[in-house]
Amino acid sequence: MKKEIFNFIFSIGISLFILASYGKSDSCGLNNLCELEGYTLLRCTRTSGDFDGDTGEFVELDNGWVVKITGGYGIGIYSSYEDVLIFINSFTHEGKDYTIYKMIVDDAIFDVKRIE
Repeated sequence: MKKEIFNFIFSIGISLFILASYGKSDSCGLNNLCELEGYTLLRCTRTSGDFDGDTGEFVELDNGWVVKITGGYGIGIYSSYEDVLIFINSFTHEGKDYTIYKMIVDDAIFDVKRIE
């Protein structure tokens, strides 16, 4: 019960953040969030170390996952303990199952592949 209440409150908080951010800066406005249409919020975690956001870079997360950046729009250096949202989209195409992950850190959306 507590987890459902937390998830509900967290979802409202994210929605309010998105609405408050829209119009202040184009960096994470609704245009970028449209890229997540069809995705589901899977995990809320933090980074375990610094990273640059470069394609091919591995990022360790506090939940034990390691992801590899395969694309995205990040600029700059991201420090340890940045908040991270992981989104997932799973589908079947021509009998084969696919899973695609997206990661939001600060105001950047990255394409990632789950390694661990």
